[in-house]
Amino acid sequence: MSWIARLTTVAAAVCVAATAGCGGGSSAPRWEVEPAPIQRMNPPPQAGDRELRADVAMGALSDMPDPVERVDVRQDDHRIEIRVWIRKRIVGAGEPIPGNVRTYTAVIRLDNPVGGADIVDLAVDPPRLVPRA
Repeated sequence: MSWIARLTTVAAAVCVAATAGCGGGSSAPRWEVEPAPIQRMNPPPQAGDRELRADVAMGALSDMPDPVERVDVRQDDHRIEIRVWIRKRIVGAGEPIPGNVRTYTAVIRLDNPVGGADIVDLAVDPPRLVPRA
């Protein structure tokens, strides 16, 4: 075997060992974003409010101080449509999936006061009205 072939073999072995030792380069957690259903408004909104607080449901894989990726809001005089997006860690191969669910209070800022508009949760299919109380 020539010295070039030996060097190539050794270099390939070092690369494979380094990659395997680091978990294939994927040791950092991977994340995805999904809509989170609104459980309730907390506290119930008043007509003059421009900021809402919604308790949203999320699983154990969203366990971080602020899991909200973004909040989509469409508002007119009669309807406020809301979709809260939560970051969730992607489960690794063979990893057990925790079954517990918890809530997080998402802050939703509006361009205009709530008034008498219905609040609609777009994170569920079909969309549903969120009770004010």
